[in-house]
Amino acid sequence: MADWREELGVFRIALVTSDNEADSRAALEPFRLVVQEKLGLQAELRTDRQLDRLIINQSDRPAEYLILPASAYAAVWLRCECIEPLVIARSADGEEAVRSVLIVRSESGINTLTQLGGRTVLGLSEHSLVGYAIPRKFADEAASGIDWQLSDSAEEALHRFVSGQGDALAGWIPAGQNPAIASRGTLARLKELAAGGQSFSVLWQSEPVPNRVHAVRKNLDGEAKRLLRDLLTGLNDNDPITYDQLEPDFSGGFLPARQSQFSYLIDFLNEQAKTAPVDGAGAEEDASGGLQDEPDNPDTAEKSASDS
Repeated sequence: MADWREELGVFRIALVTSDNEADSRAALEPFRLVVQEKLGLQAELRTDRQLDRLIINQSDRPAEYLILPASAYAAVWLRCECIEPLVIARSADGEEAVRSVLIVRSESGINTLTQLGGRTVLGLSEHSLVGYAIPRKFADEAASGIDWQLSDSAEEALHRFVSGQGDALAGWIPAGQNPAIASRGTLARLKELAAGGQSFSVLWQSEPVPNRVHAVRKNLDGEAKRLLRDLLTGLNDNDPITYDQLEPDFSGGFLPARQSQFSYLIDFLNEQAKTAPVDGAGAEEDASGGLQDEPDNPDTAEKSASDS
């Protein structure tokens, strides 16, 4: 029987790059080399400028390894069920996921989603999955006549809410932390802006939405999967420079991933596709609330104003 290395010939790593593709590929070259050494097989980078193209390419011209936002992982899985998660990147505080939330002012008297009927809710961005698409779905199912408003930036939405506009604000919180004491996320940022002048509370929160995921083809040989998982889970400790080049926004290392961690997103995108089917390349993008422009990491978005 032929060795899996002989059958593959080349190990392809697929991901979306920034507009400066040359710089992106140069930054990922150390990772390509460590994968090549670990597997004992030539590795190459396959890059796309647009996430929806990468999603389509994975079912038409599959790569062995993909680096994706969790929403894109769910979209690929719905398209071909041909991949599985290997590891999830963790934030500096060890969080592997975030939750979508709807935030209200503590004195508002709004205690249930149904009370949002006829009221104004601010979303962080039309392209934000956790800061708009997910909370909008659940709020609209519970209440009718909600006036959803979007701003030019997430930071503007936050300032509008602090200034008294809107009855609720969509956003995110770290999945495993008590929202009242979390140091990151939309609620924490609101507290900073209000400087003690207002108090806020979480009206509703979603199931966890994982951080960026590294995935492989489901039918990749088991030895290759084991080698890659071993490489990735030790990369932050054993080769921190390569890790930082690979995951500059998630400094907490990698955690082994499970398919069940993506069930919530898969169900969400599947329902969105059924209610608003779109033909062709845009189907996954539209179903996710704008996959192509969805930031990989809410922390990055928050640094320049919490876009996710």
